[in-house]
Amino acid sequence: MKRQRLLWQIFPSYVLIILLSLCMVTWFALRRTERMYQSQLERELLSQTLLLERAIRTPDGGLLPEAQVALLCRDLGQRLPVRLTVLLADGRVIGDSDEDPAVMENHIRRPEVQAAIARKRQVVDRYSSTVQKRMLYMVTPLSVDGKDVMYVRVAMPFTDIDEAIGDVFRQFAGAALVAILLAVIAGLLVARRLTKPLESMRQGVLRFAQGDLSYRLPVSGSVEMAELADAINRMASQLDSRLHELAHERNTRTAVFDSMSEGLLAVDEQRRIIHINQAALRLLKLEGRQVIGDQIETLVRNSGLQRMLKQALAGDELVDGDVEISGGRESVQLAVRGTALRNHEGMRIGALVVMQDMTRIRQLEKMRQDFVANVSHELKTPITSIKGFVETLMDGAAEDPVARTRFLGIVARQAEHLNAIVADLLLLSSVEHQERTQAIRLEYLPMRPLVEAAIDVCRAQAEKRRITVQLECDPQLATDLSPHLFEQALVNLLDNAIKYSGEDSAVTVAAVRREGEIMVSVLDNGSGIEQRHLERIFERFYRVDKGRSRQLGGTGLGLSIVRHIAMAHGGRVSAESRLGEGSVFRIYLPLRERNSLNTNNSLAER
Repeated sequence: MKRQRLLWQIFPSYVLIILLSLCMVTWFALRRTERMYQSQLERELLSQTLLLERAIRTPDGGLLPEAQVALLCRDLGQRLPVRLTVLLADGRVIGDSDEDPAVMENHIRRPEVQAAIARKRQVVDRYSSTVQKRMLYMVTPLSVDGKDVMYVRVAMPFTDIDEAIGDVFRQFAGAALVAILLAVIAGLLVARRLTKPLESMRQGVLRFAQGDLSYRLPVSGSVEMAELADAINRMASQLDSRLHELAHERNTRTAVFDSMSEGLLAVDEQRRIIHINQAALRLLKLEGRQVIGDQIETLVRNSGLQRMLKQALAGDELVDGDVEISGGRESVQLAVRGTALRNHEGMRIGALVVMQDMTRIRQLEKMRQDFVANVSHELKTPITSIKGFVETLMDGAAEDPVARTRFLGIVARQAEHLNAIVADLLLLSSVEHQERTQAIRLEYLPMRPLVEAAIDVCRAQAEKRRITVQLECDPQLATDLSPHLFEQALVNLLDNAIKYSGEDSAVTVAAVRREGEIMVSVLDNGSGIEQRHLERIFERFYRVDKGRSRQLGGTGLGLSIVRHIAMAHGGRVSAESRLGEGSVFRIYLPLRERNSLNTNNSLAER
């Protein structure tokens, strides 16, 4: 059904009421006018009848002869706007102002004559077949000695009333048209005045529906309209306030959920996602996707997670377990806890799952286990060797000077190796502690003196193998450093480069400025490292060639110490190598520049 505007519902009804009212008023007015004219004509007929009666009677009370009566009717009929007729008691017409009495039929049966015979003076309205008009008739009897001798009839055409009524009708019609036009205009203005506040309210409510709750309706017009507009404005203000509160609560809740390191996932009874925070999106590999309303099975195909969701939806107890999410390069180890999700009435509406990323913890546990196993293995080898040779000496080998000297030399080397392992473990523990607590103390120092000091430490070892150590470093290059730790890292890299380089070769140490950082490189011409070892070369106790590393006195911790020293400075490390072409190890440190005055002061303090 087509809807209409309120204006066009009110206005036509208003116009219809006006038309009906005017029609009724006009009809009653015309009827009243007709009756008024008719009454006036009746009085006029009566007066004309009495006049004709007096004219017919003689002074002595008699009546004029028939011939004189006929002449009198014709004479008066020419001077009066009426029709005069005189007839005898038997109904024969003896005189008429409009027609020849001789040709006129007997009028005894005429209604007006019958009324006169019955002594009823009344006006009769009927159509005259003689003059072919609608006429008004009045008849008066003329008596002589108490006996009706003649009847005097006076008639007037009804057209006079019709013309008068027509004139009145035309006047009424003109006035009615003007009244209708004015009423229509007034009705339109009144209807618009009534509907304008409603239209304003409609526009305001539409703006409220579109979210513009700051808009306010004008409070004007009638008391009812003003009160309605004020009530709507109060409702909009309260709604705006509540929406702001809800938005604030939602934003706060979302911020809290998104700030959680734990993943939060809520699903309904059909396992459609109704809420998920950023941590859960990241853990489930769903970042950048719109997942609200989707079923979790279509997004994450993991049987363990599906099983826990099913258990949480089916039962009332807390469900927990471990789930591994695969995707991309690395898999994620999750500790998952699930429970039924209920509304304020206590009815189950879904399930809530909290996920905690345990990948790093599991890796650390594995690293700890590997570290303990490696340390145990590394310590067990020299301890076993020392214990075996000591037992051999105790069993009598000490009596042989040559064997004793050789065995004690082995014990001393193994003890030195054990001491080196313990020293490196202590150093590594110290560096990690300073890295975690950010307790490392940095000084703004030039690089070259520290690099030269590290070369001096390894110079005797290099000369023994006839290896030349070359230095490339700008004397002005400086940054914030821990001198002891940085020198230790360079010594470790130089020591490895000298150990694994052939005799009569060269090792190059270079420090250069590069894109906001300082790159320190140690390049050797040794046998190189296979590509598969480079990713793990900086791990604790990782050895490319375990037998050769132990033979050269390595502990397996040197490169790990270098990596942690670089990280403690806010930097990083890298390694490049090719078999048979040598290797290059690099330390990248943040470049922090200061003005020359501060640099000179630091150098002076040194």
